[in-house]
Amino acid sequence: MACLWDTILVNLADKRRRARRALRTRKRRTKVRLLWARARLQESAWTIYMRHVIALFFPGRHAPVHQADQNVAGDLAGWDAGDLQVLIDEGRRQLDRQNEDLERIRGRSQVLLVLGLALGGSAGSLLGKVRAADHQALWALWGLGVALIALSIFGAAATAVVRADIDMIHAAVLSRRSAPVVPRLAADYAESAMAGENELATRLINLRLSVALLLVGALFILGSWAWADSSGNHATPRASTRCVYAAPPPRWGSRPGEASRAGPAQVRADRRRTRSLAGRPARCARHHQTPLGRDPAA
Repeated sequence: MACLWDTILVNLADKRRRARRALRTRKRRTKVRLLWARARLQESAWTIYMRHVIALFFPGRHAPVHQADQNVAGDLAGWDAGDLQVLIDEGRRQLDRQNEDLERIRGRSQVLLVLGLALGGSAGSLLGKVRAADHQALWALWGLGVALIALSIFGAAATAVVRADIDMIHAAVLSRRSAPVVPRLAADYAESAMAGENELATRLINLRLSVALLLVGALFILGSWAWADSSGNHATPRASTRCVYAAPPPRWGSRPGEASRAGPAQVRADRRRTRSLAGRPARCARHHQTPLGRDPAA
């Protein structure tokens, strides 16, 4: 009887262990699925961002948008005139708000564009220090920062100037419709709201990605500046390669009494040669120049 009871307890403990293991596995799989879904969403956001950057160089080209608004317009068959008028008024307010939000987003993108251009100019001014440090990792850090800043600038410019597909009610098109006009106008307002919301959501996401790229690029540029500055402080100064001309000693007449043996023609030739060397631009010639900071006798 005791053995049977022990067997039952062991089986129950085994079942509990298996249930806990299955629960942990299920939670792990759920977490992996959520991470995969987020990765796909981020990939989609970056893809749309790059499509907007490409559309920047092709005027009038349509760029994809995020399907943020999943609502669908309903049936207006049972609505009376007062209800339709309320829908028209609300649709008009919504379209006006979308246009205002679009202009606000474009203004922020223009500010971000100016900041990106200024930061890009500052990053370009570090090229001399990076070249002087001459380190591969520093080149990679600086180049990655410049690339991120450039991508942020393109994204901000695309957010500001790429075509925005926001629906609107055209008075000329409305005038060609037959009566009754109010039901069809209300349906148009209800259907045009989703396109504007999707466009605004896309512009906001692109603006957020541009800001993130600009911040990361600024951090890389700041790190490369600190690295190059510290490398420049510890660098050994190079010797100057400029030369100072020293007129060669005359071949004749260096001691008293030798000028007579050299002859006046040779003395005049030595003087002309000395004057020509004194006015000649710097060249590398061993017999008439010495580096700066060195003793010619050494």
